[in-house]
Amino acid sequence: MQRYNRQEKLKYLQGGGQKKLFAASVLLAGAGGLGCSVLPGLAGAGIGRIGIVDDDRITLDNLNRQFLYTPADVGRQKTEAAAAWLARFSPDIRSEIYTHRLTRENADLVEDFDLVVAAVDNIETRQLLNEACVRRGIPLIDGGICGWGGSLFYVKPGGGPCLACLYPQADKTDTEPAAFGTMAGIIGMAQAQMAVLALTGHTEGFEGKYIWFDGVRMEFHHTVIKPQSGCAICGEYAKEQAGNV
Repeated sequence: MQRYNRQEKLKYLQGGGQKKLFAASVLLAGAGGLGCSVLPGLAGAGIGRIGIVDDDRITLDNLNRQFLYTPADVGRQKTEAAAAWLARFSPDIRSEIYTHRLTRENADLVEDFDLVVAAVDNIETRQLLNEACVRRGIPLIDGGICGWGGSLFYVKPGGGPCLACLYPQADKTDTEPAAFGTMAGIIGMAQAQMAVLALTGHTEGFEGKYIWFDGVRMEFHHTVIKPQSGCAICGEYAKEQAGNV
């Protein structure tokens, strides 16, 4: 398609890479601050099918960072407003919305997609997605923001550490974290970039790498996370790796 001519000149998208994106499906978990930046990134790249799951409605204090929405959308379901934006932006992309909270009972939703992007604001749902994806062999791109910082982490089932290795004793979050619009934009678009690389088979640069962005100093920091043999989610893989050393 003509709208993708410029990016088809890029390394990794030449020779069939763009066709892989057209044929790919991504589940976007969360249509809030991160999700409102992930979605344009995925759509602009030409992902063929995008699912959006969120049970929340738009509020006025969302609008400092959820750029797909306007004051006229306040009170509307985020999934519906996000899908409406997507239909206007790229009618050729197939969208599917799931207006419910993710739970253990419906987490098998991830099976219908090639990759999952976690753009949610609580560690409980992030860990739920991590477990669902690892158990089913679905790649996961996790992201989070807090104040002037943000993080990225790629989970490749059977190929490295999972989110439970990174946060083995994550505390339940009872309060909403401080959030600034540009941070959501930076991390959300970076998640979309990771998705493009993963779907075209180019993840060698970030497997097992925890990436933190300091929005005050404008610096990216990398930490390599190792699979934990005692991890309740991916521990069997970690044990196999240890036995092969």
